[in-house]
Amino acid sequence: MFGGKSRDVLEMGISGKIKIVISQDILKELAEVLVSKKFRAPVSFIQQTIHELSEITELVIVTEKINVIKDDPDDNRILECAVCAKADYIVSGDSDLLTLKHFKKVKILSPSDFLRL
Repeated sequence: MFGGKSRDVLEMGISGKIKIVISQDILKELAEVLVSKKFRAPVSFIQQTIHELSEITELVIVTEKINVIKDDPDDNRILECAVCAKADYIVSGDSDLLTLKHFKKVKILSPSDFLRL
């Protein structure tokens, strides 16, 4: 949906250079955000986006609930997915996540910092 560094990271996943993981909770939140007043995306666009993400990501079954980020509890879904997937990195522009810098063994980086690796 957006270009720039985030798109560059996504392209790395599409090309198989990195593995991108996602959970049902993240997909659900994405759909809710896209339908919200901020984006007002049509249902067909949301369905297509979810389908495309499902094709290039690995679905993680979340078995551990986390409640670390109090200001935006939905961000905890990202931590849950990363921890359950035993991910090396979370790549995000979200300030609540970036403030943590790491969670358990997962490093949290902006797209720019990740691409510099």
